Amino acid sequence: MKNRRFSKVFKVLLAGMLMIITSVSACRVEASAYMEEPLICGDVDGDWIVSSQDALTVLKIVVNLQKPDAERFSAADVDDDGSITSADALLILKNVVGLETIFPAQLSHPEMLFGFSDQELELYYGASYYRNYNKNIPASYMISKEIRVDKQGTLQCAGYATALAFRYYGEDVTGQQIYDEIVDKEMDGTVAPDVLASFIDERGGYRGTLYMGTIEHLKSAVSTGKAVILFSEISPSNRALHYMNVTGYDEKKIYVADPNVALAQKSPFYNREITYRDLNKIWQGIDLFIVVEKV
Repeated sequence: MKNRRFSKVFKVLLAGMLMIITSVSACRVEASAYMEEPLICGDVDGDWIVSSQDALTVLKIVVNLQKPDAERFSAADVDDDGSITSADALLILKNVVGLETIFPAQLSHPEMLFGFSDQELELYYGASYYRNYNKNIPASYMISKEIRVDKQGTLQCAGYATALAFRYYGEDVTGQQIYDEIVDKEMDGTVAPDVLASFIDERGGYRGTLYMGTIEHLKSAVSTGKAVILFSEISPSNRALHYMNVTGYDEKKIYVADPNVALAQKSPFYNREITYRDLNKIWQGIDLFIVVEKV
C-alpha cells in the first residue's frame, strides 16, 4: 500500500478526533456510532468489573431469578458452550482469585479480551482479530518441511522472516532480496507490522494478514500448517522489536526460526526455543502475528 507512513499519521489524528467528539462520562468514554464497545467477558451485571457479584448473578440466572438480555447472556457464557450454567459461575470465581486468567469465550471472541472493537483494531493497528481459533488444536505441532534460516543484517529481520515464509512455500529467495524489495521502511530501516503484511499481500502470490491474538490463537494458526511470523521483542533481556517465524509448539514452549545473527541453526525446523513464560514477557502487550498464505 502506498503512502503508509502518511496513513499511520492519519490514523493517529483520526483516533484523536474521535476521542474529542465522543461524550465523556465520569467513568468512561461513551462509544460513538462508529465504534462499538466490546463486552467484558464475565461482567454479567454490567458494572465494568469482573467480581464475585457476577458469579452470583450467573447463579440467579441459572435458577431463573433473573433473565438476561442477549448482551448479558454473552457476557455470562464464559465457557462458550452456548448456555449459562453453574460452570460459568465457577470460572468467574476462578478468574476473580487469579486461577483462570483467560476465559474460553475470550478465545472465540477476542474483542472481549483485548477491548478493541474490530473497527478500532483496524484503525489503530491495521490488524484483525484471529477468529479461526480451533478449540481442538493438537497438544504439540511441528512443520514437516525442512527450512533454511538465513542470518539477517542489522534491523533486517522483516525481510529475512518474510523470505523464510516464501521459501517455506517453495520460492527460492534470500532475506536480503526481500528486504531490498520492501520500499516503505521507517527512517531507521525497520518495517511496521501492518506495512509488512501489506507488502506480502501486494507482492503477488501470497496473502499476508496481520492478526492480534493470544498464545492460544498463535498456536491455532501454526497448527494449520501455514507460515506464521511473530512480532515481539527479541528476548526478556533485549527489548528491541523483532520478527521471527514460528514453526511449532508443545506444552512447554514454542519453536521458532529466528534470523538473529547470533543464532546457529541446530535443527531442520527451528533454531530457537521460547518457553511460554518468556513468550509472555516478550509478546504480551504486542500480541501481533502475521499469517502468510500461498494464493
